[in-house]
Order: sequence, then C-alpha cells, then structure tokens
Amino acid sequence: MIGGDAELDLTTDGETLHASLREYIAGPTARLLGQFDPADVETTVRTLRAIADRAADELVVAGPDSSRGRSGLGCAACAVARTQTQTQTQARRPRRSVA
Repeated sequence: MIGGDAELDLTTDGETLHASLREYIAGPTARLLGQFDPADVETTVRTLRAIADRAADELVVAGPDSSRGRSGLGCAACAVARTQTQTQTQARRPRRSVA
C-alpha cells in the first residue's frame, strides 16, 4: 500500500483505504464537534497540543527510563484532538491532484 524511496506514496489501494478511513472518521467527528462553538474546539485543540508538546519535551529530558508521564493519558487525548483537527483541516482544504 506504500511505495517510493525518499518520498512515500500511497498505491491506488492505499489511497482508497485512506479515503475510506477519512470518510469513516469525518462523519462522527463532524456530528460530535458540530455541537460546540468552533472557537472553543480550536482553543481546546491548541491547549491539548501544547500539553502534548510539553509532555514530549519532558519525556525527552527525563529519558525513557523515567516514570514521569508513563500513563499516556494526556498523549492519548491529544492524539484524538490532533486527529480531529487534521480531519477538519483536510475537509476545508481544496483537493489537489498529485502527479
């Protein structure tokens, strides 16, 4: 499903799967987030990203053997928010064809 050397490209099957997954996620995400003021959602996403960035920085400083931040709860919440934001951003972007 992935090809290429220095740059990776999705095969036709990979593109089809990716589009299917985006559609599968976009509907429920839009319904859920549509209940909230977009400015509030954007603020929440920015906050969760900042928390994830700081947590990642702490893990780098503390090292892999540290017990700091091992629960992963904040990172999981940030991953969800990041996915939702990417889905929203991609939905707003005009589609470009890649040769």
